Amino acid sequence: MNVPVILRELFRILQNCYEEIIAKKYALAAGQYFDVKIEYVDMTPEEFNEKMAGYQAELVKLFDEGDKLQKEIIEQLNLCVITAIV
Repeated sequence: MNVPVILRELFRILQNCYEEIIAKKYALAAGQYFDVKIEYVDMTPEEFNEKMAGYQAELVKLFDEGDKLQKEIIEQLNLCVITAIV
């Protein structure tokens, strides 16, 4: 593995990226640097609100699960510390 060659190539790639960012006046919108495909779905406001309510309910459920897991991790870490001290 030729490290200097790899580093020169990496530097060249980064320099090109930096020049592209400068040319675009430091705009960092993702769509300017790679293709972004957005599929538009035609739906009524009611359908949209129903979907959003479902997403919100799922997110709340995931947050609750995350809280439970965080508490369990902390409890397990505390057991490890107590066991190490004894």
